[in-house]
Amino acid sequence: NFEGLGPMDNTCTNPDTEGDVGLDHYMQMVKRSFAIWDKQGNLLYGPANNKTLWSTLPGPWLDHWFTDPIVVYDHLTDRWLASNMVYEIQTDYLFWEVIAVSATPDPLGEWYCWAYEFEYMPDYPKFAVWNDEFVMTINNFDVTASVAPFMGASIWSFNKQDLIDGVSEPDV
Repeated sequence: NFEGLGPMDNTCTNPDTEGDVGLDHYMQMVKRSFAIWDKQGNLLYGPANNKTLWSTLPGPWLDHWFTDPIVVYDHLTDRWLASNMVYEIQTDYLFWEVIAVSATPDPLGEWYCWAYEFEYMPDYPKFAVWNDEFVMTINNFDVTASVAPFMGASIWSFNKQDLIDGVSEPDV
């Protein structure tokens, strides 16, 4: 056991803690920050802002709030997947899910990144590892309405090989 992350800022009451363990590393995301340790508990990277993973992916999402982090180690391919919901609801209603997959088994190296825009808030994202795909489920909420009604759930299937290869427009 070793001490994990605390929040990098005090603007959130719920930490949304996520983490997974791979062959040689443990990666944790807490709301808007992440860090990577070896299995002996030595901090190898971080804590850093979650946006750091997507800093090479140009787009408006880097200027908005990151939340609902996900970290998944894919034991079938020895790769890491990280994801965050990104939103802007102060001046406009904009929603994305940003996804990153490690280019190698080492989470300290390069990551391939994508962003997907949604009409409704893609809340509570979850990921599953399958033989040839990563599967994402989300709950859609219309936060433009005064009561933010549930608009249904969505299931997305991403071609795993496309993500591992860093294909710019992977099959979804």
